[in-house]
Amino acid sequence: MISLPIREIALSLLVGFVVAASPMTGEEWGPSLLVGAFVAGGLIAYRIRTQPSRSASEDTAQTRAERWPAPVIACLVLYLAVISPTLLWLWDQWTKSVWSNNHGIFVPLVVGYLAVDALRGHRAGEPDPSPWGFVWLGASLLLLVTDAYLDTRYLSVVAIAIGLPGLSLLFLGSARTRLLRVPLAITLLAIPIPNAVATDLYLRHATAAIVEPMVGALGFVTFREATVISVPNHVFVVADACSGFNTLYASMATAIVLSCYAKTTGQRLTLLAIAPILALAANSLRVLSLVLLTMGVGDWIIESPIHPGSGVLAFALAVGVLFFLSSRMSSLSAAPRSPA
Repeated sequence: MISLPIREIALSLLVGFVVAASPMTGEEWGPSLLVGAFVAGGLIAYRIRTQPSRSASEDTAQTRAERWPAPVIACLVLYLAVISPTLLWLWDQWTKSVWSNNHGIFVPLVVGYLAVDALRGHRAGEPDPSPWGFVWLGASLLLLVTDAYLDTRYLSVVAIAIGLPGLSLLFLGSARTRLLRVPLAITLLAIPIPNAVATDLYLRHATAAIVEPMVGALGFVTFREATVISVPNHVFVVADACSGFNTLYASMATAIVLSCYAKTTGQRLTLLAIAPILALAANSLRVLSLVLLTMGVGDWIIESPIHPGSGVLAFALAVGVLFFLSSRMSSLSAAPRSPA
């Protein structure tokens, strides 16, 4: 009989809870919990099917290898208590709406997956806690204390990102921490960024400038002033929430993650260069679709779930294309070349 370790069950339940709480499943708790339970159950079933059987001696050896000194455990408990308010604030920012930082809720899952993948080939053995971990945690606590007075929250999030290498050094040791350098760096992508930043990037203006001639090319009389697009009987304003900044941030985060595992410098530069173009194109198609639907069906489209749903589709389109391009470039690099 195959028994699933507690950590596997906990991870599956965590994924299901994140899916249920994310804006992607709506605001109704009933359907959201059903979707989350379905995802968690599917993961548990999958892991049971793929989990190899282990003998009691192997389990005992693994348990022995996962012991850490009591001071390290105490350090972890105290640190979690200190950062808990910031973690709650992060959760609020990630789950507030589909318009703002909704990709952040998936960053811990991506980091966890990449961390497991990075450690998969590492030789098992006793952890070798490094005292340098306390230096990282000290810097993290210093930032947390500073932010307690400044109350920016953002310094606290940076402090958590700095503290994670310290926890890794204390619990996993130097060798494993070096293997985790990419996942640890990616945690910075979970930092929420206000949509107001889109104003300084002129994303609203760029989107409006792209959509207005597209509507005109379809035979409609249009007029644009800054971010306001006027057509007969309708006026559309490209606001900060519709600027595509969230899609841009998510696309750049995805491109950074994929570029870390690209095989050549050219592939990395291609992914990083095409990410903002894809984000702007996906958001422009989204705004164009909303304009045409509103003109053809009615103003109720803007107040319907189609409006926020289109933002999710734009996000999925840009990220999906990036994954496809990354996969294609990896396949081409791995393909053998025929002799000239």
